[in-house]
Amino acid sequence: MPEIVIRPDGSVGANLIDADVTASPHWAVVDAFNPGQEKPLNATRNWHGHQITLDCYVTQVVVDDFLASNLDVGDFVLVDFVDGDLDKPVAVTKIYKSW
Repeated sequence: MPEIVIRPDGSVGANLIDADVTASPHWAVVDAFNPGQEKPLNATRNWHGHQITLDCYVTQVVVDDFLASNLDVGDFVLVDFVDGDLDKPVAVTKIYKSW
């Protein structure tokens, strides 16, 4: 159940930024690569009108795409969370929004 918060505009309601963020995989836009870091990919997603930045672990598929220059800033990736934990986002693969 989401926590109840007072928003900056003074309204009261559910904290939708934290509510059900991990309910399913989603796509995000690649913002940056940081090889050598524990979470080497930075991505942003839109969640209920808010831009959420994620520092992501990556799969070998994502590493291979990056090393082959097939993944760049601005590309879309599929992000999921290990055990539903917001601190463990994983960029799983590149997404092609159109063929």
